[in-house]
Amino acid sequence: MKNYYIYTEIVNCGKIGKIAIDSFHKYHNYKIHIYGPKEDFKWIEKNDNNIFIEVNHHIIDGYKSGHIGTALLWEDIIKNCPDDYLIHFDSDVIFRENIIGDMIEKSKEYDLIGPIRNYTNNPYGFKKVSGQTDLCQTNIFLFNKKKISNKYIKETSRFLFIPFKKIIKLTLKESLRRIKWFIKNNIILQKYNMNVFTQMIHGTYNPFTFPTIDFFDPVMFDMVMNGAKIYHLDFNEVGGCDYYGKRDNQYKEINNFPTPYKLDFGSKLVHFSCVGSGMNFYNNKNATLNVGKNYVECALDRYALYCKIFYNEQIPDIELGKYKEILEIKNWY
Repeated sequence: MKNYYIYTEIVNCGKIGKIAIDSFHKYHNYKIHIYGPKEDFKWIEKNDNNIFIEVNHHIIDGYKSGHIGTALLWEDIIKNCPDDYLIHFDSDVIFRENIIGDMIEKSKEYDLIGPIRNYTNNPYGFKKVSGQTDLCQTNIFLFNKKKISNKYIKETSRFLFIPFKKIIKLTLKESLRRIKWFIKNNIILQKYNMNVFTQMIHGTYNPFTFPTIDFFDPVMFDMVMNGAKIYHLDFNEVGGCDYYGKRDNQYKEINNFPTPYKLDFGSKLVHFSCVGSGMNFYNNKNATLNVGKNYVECALDRYALYCKIFYNEQIPDIELGKYKEILEIKNWY
């Protein structure tokens, strides 16, 4: 019988994680492993299915540089988890029905289950990746860690050597970009002690000759190379994009809301995206120093919308009038 390790992280965002966890318990009866510091645990209501795990200061320091903390945490979880099947959900998702049961049922046949992360028809216009396999979004997904190459799971080296045999097969532009990554990760980010596997989780080290799009993608491609079978959840249920990179699901008025910053809205799940970053940027202005302006604006916008919906709080200087139809939604979970 398979055992499933369900986990989420609420580092510096207990206020956000509270909604995700409350909605999870409304529709599911499974144990959740909740990672964070003690001060964030205070936001979470008592439930016998909550298992709190305090993260160490090294990981918390990594969160000051964004998803480095997430990568360090996931490395530790994956390597030390007693179970082969892991289910992760972000702190900024909202459950509207039981979807974990569906994922567990599908895991009888599949190794990687989640909303689609488009490569073939990616909505970003990245032509160099359009020939690759569509992966899964990590806001909620199930993965079989037995499909991850053992050499990465057991990797302990904290220094990356440039694989020149692969670099010379790339275009000059791509080669220079990879070399820049190596320098950045071995010098600038050396203090975080990131090994090869951690950097693959983070997305800054890619062992393949083709580029990747997002967090955990190099690990998922490694799984695919090892025979992992992928199942994409119905975008009518989880929001986001369909196979063609289109957002016009049965809730398209919300899922494809006519603003630059989107909200993944489906019958079983809602994903706000980057709300935790927005909370961090709002409370810690220094956290925005090394982050792109567009991402900062998006994250703050999402956080402001989230606070208004679930806490009736208004974030100063962020206009939400354009979200009138979203703010009128009464039944979120």
